[in-house]
Amino acid sequence: MRRRSYALVGLILFTFFVISFLTNIIGPLIPEIIDDFGLSLTLAALGCLTAALLGPGPVARWAFPLIGLFASVMWPVVFSLALNSVEAHHGAFSGILVTGIAGGAIVPLIIGALGDLLGLRGGLCFLYLTFGYILSVSFWARPLIPNKTIWRREAPAS
Repeated sequence: MRRRSYALVGLILFTFFVISFLTNIIGPLIPEIIDDFGLSLTLAALGCLTAALLGPGPVARWAFPLIGLFASVMWPVVFSLALNSVEAHHGAFSGILVTGIAGGAIVPLIIGALGDLLGLRGGLCFLYLTFGYILSVSFWARPLIPNKTIWRREAPAS
């Protein structure tokens, strides 16, 4: 019988709550954190991927779920940044972005094929290309409307 690791589930939930706290409570006070949030998530996912591929078994046991955590929080950040970077045709553009979800079905097939040829670690190295592309988006995407917070808005003139 397998022993379940409730500590791992607890760590993932705790990390999610910490990220949620940072984005919802501290983030509006310091908008610069939110501007680079996609960059931070991508770098964290890349760091966990490197630790999982090159580290020993216990490190990989913690690093692989954290990759999923950082990647799952990245989608809304990339989606909103992409929509905020175009002036018109937001509906068509969001349709194209949602079509990109098909990459979630294609990338595992590519990793599996590369894993058969190169071994599992070699196949998982393909994730560096996908995370590298997301990392590049954080450098070249320029939002049309900068982040603003409720507390910094000026009161309307009466």
